[in-house]
Amino acid sequence: IIRGFAMLMVVLQHTMSNCTLGSNNSLLFQILWTCQLPLFIIISGYVTRYSRPLSDGAGLWKFIKKRSLAYLLPWAVWTLVVRAVVFGQTHYFDPKFLLWQTDSGYWFLLTIWTISMVFGVADLLSNRIAKDKKLQNIFLHLAFCGVGMVVLGVIGYVLGLSFLGIKLTLYYLPIYLIGYIYGQLQDKLMVKSYSKTLVN
Repeated sequence: IIRGFAMLMVVLQHTMSNCTLGSNNSLLFQILWTCQLPLFIIISGYVTRYSRPLSDGAGLWKFIKKRSLAYLLPWAVWTLVVRAVVFGQTHYFDPKFLLWQTDSGYWFLLTIWTISMVFGVADLLSNRIAKDKKLQNIFLHLAFCGVGMVVLGVIGYVLGLSFLGIKLTLYYLPIYLIGYIYGQLQDKLMVKSYSKTLVN
C-alpha cells in the first residue's frame, strides 16, 4: 500500500510539473519531489524480508530472470517502442544516448534493476557463508552490497557516472539497504515496548 502511495506521489508530481504553471516552486511539489522515490525505494528494501533467501546459483539465476522481466522489459517497451517509435524520439535508438542519458527516460527501472542485481548477489553470498546466523548474515550482506557499490563506483569513474544511471543507483542503494535492515531487524525491535511507540 505504501509503495502504491509512493507511485501515486510520482504521478501527481509529474502531472503538476507538466500541467500546472509554476508548480515546481510550490511546497506540495517540493514535498512530493523529496519524498516519492526515497519512500518507494525504502519500502522496496523493506519487503525483501518476505523474499525467499537465495542459496544457490539456480535460485540466483531465477531471481535475475524474474527481476529482469519485471524491470528491463517495461524499460525497453516504454523507451524503445513508445518513446522512440510511437512518439518519434529516435535519439533513443542511439546507443550512446541510451546508455549515458538514462536519467532522461525511465531511469528508475534501470536503477531498481541494478540495485536488485547487487542485492541478489549479496544475498547469495551472505546466505552461503552465514545462513543460520542472522546478525552475521545481515552484516555480510551489507558488506557485499558495499563491494557492489565500489564496483559501480569504479565503472562510473571509468565510463562516467551517467552511464546506466550509476549516480542514481549509488544514491538510492543505501536507502534501499535501510529498508532491508529494518525489515530484517523488525521482529527483534518490536519486542521492545519503546520501539512500538517509536514506530507508531
